[in-house]
Amino acid sequence: MSSNRILIAGPSGSGKTLLAKYFKERGVNAIDADGAGIGIWCDKAGNEFEPAPGMEMSLGQWAFEMGLRWNWDPLKLKLLLDKNPEIYLFGNAYNIYYLAGFFDRKYYLDADAGQILGRLISRSDSAMNHHGWGDTEEQRIVILNELEAEREKAEHAGFEFVQARLTPKQIFNIIHLKVNAAGCI
Repeated sequence: MSSNRILIAGPSGSGKTLLAKYFKERGVNAIDADGAGIGIWCDKAGNEFEPAPGMEMSLGQWAFEMGLRWNWDPLKLKLLLDKNPEIYLFGNAYNIYYLAGFFDRKYYLDADAGQILGRLISRSDSAMNHHGWGDTEEQRIVILNELEAEREKAEHAGFEFVQARLTPKQIFNIIHLKVNAAGCI
């Protein structure tokens, strides 16, 4: 069975949620990973933690204070991909580079620190940030400090880089045209 499983990743504030919506509006099976039911919170030893009920908008701060990491459950991800052989999954997780082999094509939304900081500040007052990560200055510092290491990991894992400063339309055209030109894998 052929597939077109596309991963679009990038740091917090790179535009993944906005792009998932944009792609979906254009008839693409685009899914925001944060709402796909594949994520779990884990401590540094890999043990899963369940958030307390009612934590919706403060999850980012709660996890940050607890030293937790957002991961994708490999079994849940595999089930999602098995149900969707044609999918554009938008998201990021601590273990994303370990799971990158599940995808036929991988893209990384690359942005500089100034662009990320501006987006994080503007979205902290917006409904777009449904998980709360990046709302505090302390979290923003962590995100900005990890930018270069994330770029290196993405490059090493074979992600194609797309500039996050481009408009959603430009990014859609770049990714969607490359995927369609490559055909099903």
